[in-house]
Formats: sequence, C-alpha cells, structure tokens
Amino acid sequence: MKLKKIVGGFLAFATVCSISLAQAPMASAQNDSPKTKVIDFASERNYDPINKVYVGAVYKPNKDGVLEKVDFKEYMEDVKKSKEQQKNLPQSGSSAPSASNKSVEEGTPPYSEFEKTGEYTFSKGLQKVSNTIDCRNVVSCSIAQNWSISQSYTVNIGLSREMFQKVTASVGFSWQYSASASSIYTFNLASGTRGYIAFNPRFGQVLGWAKTWKTIDGDPVGEPTTHWVDARYPKKVNGQLDGYVTFVHE
Repeated sequence: MKLKKIVGGFLAFATVCSISLAQAPMASAQNDSPKTKVIDFASERNYDPINKVYVGAVYKPNKDGVLEKVDFKEYMEDVKKSKEQQKNLPQSGSSAPSASNKSVEEGTPPYSEFEKTGEYTFSKGLQKVSNTIDCRNVVSCSIAQNWSISQSYTVNIGLSREMFQKVTASVGFSWQYSASASSIYTFNLASGTRGYIAFNPRFGQVLGWAKTWKTIDGDPVGEPTTHWVDARYPKKVNGQLDGYVTFVHE
C-alpha cells in the first residue's frame, strides 16, 4: 500500500489555511487555543527584508499556549536561518548510495530501512489568516477577531506503509500528522493602517534514504533500491500549532 504525498494546510487563502473571520465575543475562545489577550500590533512597525514587507509587533505562543510578544530581531534571525537552511539542504541524488539504480525483484517479500541523514526545524513562511483590514478611525482601531490555521505533514514521494512508519519513528514523539491554532483576541491598529493578520508556522523536517532489498528466506540479499525522502511536519506547543503571529502592512 502506497501513502501518497499529503499537501499541508487546509485550503482557503493562498491554499494554505482555514480561516474564520467573524467578529466574536471574547468568551467563545476554545480551551486549547492561545488564551485571549490584547495584541498590540500597532506598537511596532518593522521592515522584514526576507519577505519584503512591513510588519507590526510579532507574537508567539509560549509553553502554556499564551501569545507573548517576541523581539523582532530574534524573529528575523529565525526567518533568515530558516531560509538559508532550506536553500542549502542536500539535494536529491547528491550523495546516493552506489546501488541507487538497482531494483527489487517483484514477488519477493521486501526488507526495508530508513537511513536518516538530517533533521531540522524551520519557519515555513507568512500565511495570510484574515481578510484585509482597514482602520479608518480618527485615533486607532480596537478589533475583536477570531482566526484559525491548520497545517499537515508532507512527504516528497509515495512510501509503503512500512517505510512511512520507519520515517516517522526516526523523529520519535516529535512527529505530527497535523496541527492547528486558533484564537479570539482584541488587537489594536493605528489610524490609517491597512493590512492583514499573518501566521508563520514552525515545521520539523527529516531527510534521508529509503532503502529496500529483495529477500531470500527472510534475509536481505543483493543491493537495495534507494529513494530520497524529504518529510516535513508541523510543530506543536501546548497542543497547538507553533509559530509566529503578526500584522502585515499593505
């Protein structure tokens, strides 16, 4: 049985997230969501040179699921590191075992192994989780808003169930098939501000070689077939999707 590639994220804005946008009372926040609080996006306006946008203050859920403001320089260091890391990842076939072109004979029970070559954590990128918001008040805007985002794992190739289990086992309890985050909070915007709320989800990643041998009497023989595996999965903190929340100015 083959496990097909799974595309991460529920479809909505830019095919990556599911969004709920109605104004709502503060008391309706879900128990497993970040606790309700005032998010003061207007307290900062910083330029993000990686995404080439201006953003407000940046927040991240702590170990208790409460959104806390993070230092913008710290956020940008993570974004830059993630971009450079993904750019410099080993490419498929760059160091393939010498038997990579051999095939397993059909009709023989296969033996398989996963050889992990790397494990990483990275920020996936800003995902739009609201419609465009336009503050036209004389002084400022204070808006009660709810939002949600869901992300799922991805694998670059189809794998047998046995091989997929070996890949997920290589990262232990860190592996997640999916994760979501949602919240209802009041956020402040300065007069004349136009833009949208964005979430930058955190992902784990495991790289390696899937190797499959033919067998005789249950023992692997010959040289294996090898395939490059790039599996990515959403990270969680306190049971919810880990990542950064900010306001992107338009």
